[in-house]
Amino acid sequence: MAGGYTFLVWGDTGDEVVLDIVGFIAACELPPVTCKKRFNSANNRTLVYSLSLAGPGDPLFKKALSAHRRIYKIFEESLAEGVLHPYVAHTVGDLDRVLAETRFITPTKHNPFMEGSIPDSYDPDGILADLVAGGKFTFTEDNTLSFSQIVQDSEEKLMKLEARPNTFRRGHLVEASLCFRTVVIGSKEVFLTRIDSVMLVSRVGAQLINDQLEQDRCSRVLLSASEVIIRKRRHVSDELEEGTQVKRVHEG
Repeated sequence: MAGGYTFLVWGDTGDEVVLDIVGFIAACELPPVTCKKRFNSANNRTLVYSLSLAGPGDPLFKKALSAHRRIYKIFEESLAEGVLHPYVAHTVGDLDRVLAETRFITPTKHNPFMEGSIPDSYDPDGILADLVAGGKFTFTEDNTLSFSQIVQDSEEKLMKLEARPNTFRRGHLVEASLCFRTVVIGSKEVFLTRIDSVMLVSRVGAQLINDQLEQDRCSRVLLSASEVIIRKRRHVSDELEEGTQVKRVHEG
């Protein structure tokens, strides 16, 4: 049972720590939720969007992966020894990857978030709306992701535009913003990496990367039924450990 939630904030402002990571999509399950997608509403593990990123030979991806592990270490050192579930390293063949997830909807019983309207682009078949209507789930700010893309205008200048969530494909080069939490499940705490936003940078080379990642199968991390939204965010710098602290929130 989820009894408490911890997130990582900057000590000087209280803003949530966000890690920006650029990589190729190794696998993804993003909106919309349609009749073609199978999931079990009684199992939280199936009620998540997921994004798996890899960066073959990219030193910046390697640096971001190192920051991800350092963030886990900050949580681990803030808790009693042995309380936090061990760090889970994900791979695609011989390549390291980062896996992040965000829930479709939030169990009403454990909802501390502000409720919102389900975007049509997330739920064209009304599946999520039907689940929410049943009363066991609600759609909240925590279930909303930000999607964008970089395009060229007529003068070949780059600009950032909003993108539909079904734009993204395996092999696309993207920049994802990720945030981090732990949640109490039984006697342990589980480290979660949540998708906050995804920006399409380039489609070039997608087929090559797609072929390299053909055998990939996404792992999933159990998401909790209790989280707290943090609206203010600040991105990771090189002074991560010195400027951050963990903050515990208990269910009321």
